[in-house]
Amino acid sequence: MSDGQVLEPNEVYLGGHRFAIKGGVQPILTSVFPAKVVVGDYNKESNNELSSWVLSDLRSGILCEEMDEKTQFDRSWFANTNCQFKNHHTLQAKVESISFPAFPSGAELINPSFDDGTYGTDGWTVTGSNGTLSKQLLSGDDYYVNVGCHDLYNPSNYNRTFTQTITLSESVTNMVVKFKAKALATYQAGGSGSVTITINSTTIYSGIGNWNDYVGGSIRVSGSSFTVSIQLSGTAAANESSSGKANDAILEIGYSHSAPLQYRNFNGDLYIANGSVLYKLDKTTGNSLTVVRTFSNVITSLCDSVGTCLYVALGDDDYYEYMNTSGTWTVTNQAGATWFIHWQDKLFALSQAGALIYSTTPNTAEPIFFSNGTLHKGASTINNLDIYRSAEGNPILYVATTSGLFAHDFANDRFVETELALPEHPNAGKGVCWWRDSYYVTAGLDVLKYIAGGTATIQSCGLDRDDGLPAEYRGEIVSLIKGYNEFYALVDASQTDGTGYSGVYAKDEWGWHPVWLASTADKVMSGGIISSAYDYRLYFDHDGTLYYLTRERNIRNPLQSPTYSFTNSGILITPWYDGDWQVGQKLAVRYTVACKCPTSAETITVKYRLDHTYSDTATGWTTLGVITSSGETTFEFGSSAGITFKAIQFRFDFARGTTDTRSPDLEYAVLSYLKLIPDSWGWRVQIDCSKPFKDKTPEQQIDLIRTLCSPGTLKDFCFRANKSNSDIFKVRIRSAQGAENTGKDESGQFVLLLTAP
Repeated sequence: MSDGQVLEPNEVYLGGHRFAIKGGVQPILTSVFPAKVVVGDYNKESNNELSSWVLSDLRSGILCEEMDEKTQFDRSWFANTNCQFKNHHTLQAKVESISFPAFPSGAELINPSFDDGTYGTDGWTVTGSNGTLSKQLLSGDDYYVNVGCHDLYNPSNYNRTFTQTITLSESVTNMVVKFKAKALATYQAGGSGSVTITINSTTIYSGIGNWNDYVGGSIRVSGSSFTVSIQLSGTAAANESSSGKANDAILEIGYSHSAPLQYRNFNGDLYIANGSVLYKLDKTTGNSLTVVRTFSNVITSLCDSVGTCLYVALGDDDYYEYMNTSGTWTVTNQAGATWFIHWQDKLFALSQAGALIYSTTPNTAEPIFFSNGTLHKGASTINNLDIYRSAEGNPILYVATTSGLFAHDFANDRFVETELALPEHPNAGKGVCWWRDSYYVTAGLDVLKYIAGGTATIQSCGLDRDDGLPAEYRGEIVSLIKGYNEFYALVDASQTDGTGYSGVYAKDEWGWHPVWLASTADKVMSGGIISSAYDYRLYFDHDGTLYYLTRERNIRNPLQSPTYSFTNSGILITPWYDGDWQVGQKLAVRYTVACKCPTSAETITVKYRLDHTYSDTATGWTTLGVITSSGETTFEFGSSAGITFKAIQFRFDFARGTTDTRSPDLEYAVLSYLKLIPDSWGWRVQIDCSKPFKDKTPEQQIDLIRTLCSPGTLKDFCFRANKSNSDIFKVRIRSAQGAENTGKDESGQFVLLLTAP
């Protein structure tokens, strides 16, 4: 007989020894039925056997793709639905748009022919003869005209004037008209040459002798038209064919739009600077903008400060301008301002080069400024000038750069590096915000929470925490906007490689919540503001359009506001759920969803996917069903037979009908499932140690059993003829219960429970 085989009845093989048994071998299913698990609100489940995952409270926000069931049951992976209320998940608020007024068009500078000096066509009136005129339409919406006099050397052609009325497609206010001019180079002895430019009877330039670089200037015009006159004059000039040069003038008109936009509340109005144009929100309608003024350069900063004025910074090389509460504008003689800020009854101006100056009387045409230190920033770039408290608790100026945060020491005319020093990042410091007790500084998708003190506290709390945003919503934060119950981050998808969708995200004391997502990929966002100029709104820009989102002034729960307007659709995606048992199989039995649908037009489509097959937000989903009515809806998996999973994820697609004051309301959802434990078998055997067996006395048999019961390796167990090792089991003795005789009779019986792990 080979080792391990059992050929005789009432015999077993255990741990290398053979024993006699009574009553045969009793197989037992020893798998322990797993204890039920409840993740989430235990009050919403009642089954005694099924485990449950209850989704009802997602106030801690997004960014959780892989759930830690012990601590992250109140998180989602991504959601552009409103999840800021327990037991209520609705569509987000409706976002409206406002278009910037179109650039003036129709300002064509027509190209007439002056070959013989007898006529001037296409709207130009010509005084003199033999002039030529050509039009150039360059990039953007700027119009240019070049006026040349190839025959200026001829005294009979001196002092010719070209005049045209420029008609715009709309009436403008204080629109900047720029010009450049260049004059003849070579003259006969005693000769001269000049260009005179007149707009609306005002001479805005006259001069230039010999060939110089282009010189320029600007004038503002209002109305729907203006008149331009260009006079080319000279005496004893050389022939153009000899010099290769001629008198030229270039005229530039139109608006310039460019990001980043600047926003400011001033005197009860909302002002928005887009490129070189300053707009104001129409407070009568709340859905249009009017042009206040255009400028010769891009507006880099808006600030209301000393003297109750609105100050407009135009960059390091241009003079700033300001407007009082009566709407009167003043052009100053002070340059060097890329950023403005008001602090301690002073207007501070910071140049891109890092020079800080201030004035207590900035509301004059010839203000006096004082130097107050220079930020020696090395290779870094300044991205913001703002106010936060010092380590001593006093508000001071801070400058955010691409390499960290610097505090300003007013008394000593210097900047001091803070503990918030960063590796160089091109977008670091573009978003800054003093919210409650902390200061927040952005770098990419990270938001660094900075609390000043003897030893500063710094904590990362951005949109890159935990599992981060889905790849489809990649981007970098370019602005932070302070609100009452949260602050907002603008994520610009144009800042990164690949396809991404810009968005607005709110950060409250719980976590991050998307409030608006772009529908067009890779477009620019730049800034925003909270304003009560008309209603109470959050404004922001995207792809050249201004958007606004009405915010709540009192009741925040949208279900309690009859006038709350909801957006058309939204999604809610849960984390991957594995029941805190990654390797184990589960059996999904049913999914119960409780919701309120005001009408059948307000719907929630429920979907799921399994086992990490897909990692994006859009693909791999199986639809369980569409909910169109209020109450509990139960979906059975696998035609009530269930489906197995190791990890499961759900998606809810919200949609409303034509009435924007209605939204479906997801109250809770419960996944009911079983934990599947692999089958484990055992055997109960009664060892008969009452008489000698296989050359072993009863006493020896009992001693062997005691030895086999000691902790150690698994033992071979067999009770059948072994043909292919399939009847040999590795077991341990889980329990042993015996009955031994007394006195000199050292025999007995033992009941063993053997289990195969």
